[in-house]
Amino acid sequence: VLAVPPLSPSNDDEEFDADSVDQDTLHYLETTLRSAYRSSVQMVKNTGMEGFGIVPVTTKAGGKVYERTLRIGLQTLIDEAKTTRLHSIHLMAATEKEAKILIKLAIAFGLEEAE
Repeated sequence: VLAVPPLSPSNDDEEFDADSVDQDTLHYLETTLRSAYRSSVQMVKNTGMEGFGIVPVTTKAGGKVYERTLRIGLQTLIDEAKTTRLHSIHLMAATEKEAKILIKLAIAFGLEEAE
């Protein structure tokens, strides 16, 4: 499943500082990110599949909003999965560090680590 992320406020590859971005821009980016995940889940739901794998859409690794984008994506997937008959969603982390962050977030959201 391919989810296309929103562009950064500066429209380039530089990491932006979420504290210096106006709230309307930040809200737009977060809404667009959630929409990308929702569209992906809807597409899978419409195919009748019971599960799928997805790579999290993030910003520059280690950037100021990196963990925030992972949290938004995971929360959106959890919320959307509740409205489907999906048996599993597999998040495929790009690095070991990203996997550890996702596991930490999943546990905080009350999910259990798959064996």
